Amino acid sequence: EARRYDPSRAGHQGHQNRENVVVKSIVNGRVTRVDPMGGNYNDPVVQIIGGDEIYVSTTVSELDLGKVQVGDPVTAISWMTGEQMEGVVSQIGDYPVEDAMGYYSQNPNVSNYEMIIAFPADSGLMDGQGVELTMGSMQPPDAVSFCIPSMYIRDENGSYYVLADQDGYLVKKYIQVGRSMYDGEYIEILGGITMEDYLAFPYGKAAQEGVKTVYEGWDEAVITHGGVSTREVDPKTMESKIIRGVFFAGEVLDVDAVTGGFNLQIAWSTGYAAGIGAAHIEGEKDELRDSN
Repeated sequence: EARRYDPSRAGHQGHQNRENVVVKSIVNGRVTRVDPMGGNYNDPVVQIIGGDEIYVSTTVSELDLGKVQVGDPVTAISWMTGEQMEGVVSQIGDYPVEDAMGYYSQNPNVSNYEMIIAFPADSGLMDGQGVELTMGSMQPPDAVSFCIPSMYIRDENGSYYVLADQDGYLVKKYIQVGRSMYDGEYIEILGGITMEDYLAFPYGKAAQEGVKTVYEGWDEAVITHGGVSTREVDPKTMESKIIRGVFFAGEVLDVDAVTGGFNLQIAWSTGYAAGIGAAHIEGEKDELRDSN
């Protein structure tokens, strides 16, 4: 889960002697909390909020500690948009953690350590956004990679295909698939189709080659695609990074997901953040008027 994170919070846990200890932050930012009595389990002495990066917290098994190190590249794929972004390992914890983040099952006999991945602030990640993490760099810029719900993919003798519109008729399009994402609900597409293709739900009597397709148009649309790039919006306030005092929320943003409540949640969350951000701007204006 992506979040603004304090990468200097861990490191003086347990029963260490905390007198005359110098703690150096590994990011630029501002101090938001100082607790001289802190340092207990998962309790920071100093909290620092960085402004140039956004951090994803996950865990790494003790069996894999020797395979990763600070500075290693990490690729993230957004569960929400399928967009790829690249970050680096910023920190690996010195102590095991109780909760193994980022995994659906864990060996109870293996310890896990917190690992922090740093992404540029303009990467498009938003606070609270879920991502799939893979060690290593992104694919080359000219490579095709995005995700579609696995329910749209059929298996035929070991080959995978989708039913897509072509000149007004359904046709089989064989595809190259990559990773299974989000507990198997999404599949990475490496080739065979593009994000411009119209896909059909491949089940039922009408889901077969040669069936005539009809484009229903705007009146039958459930969600919209495209909009203001998240790279141009502050994810904490939804304020434009280009025009001060302009806020965006909901489907005006270039964020969309499959049906099932996801788009409603996007609208509610971004709307709430935009409302708080706009109110803060109005408060600043009132203070300025009062001072004059």
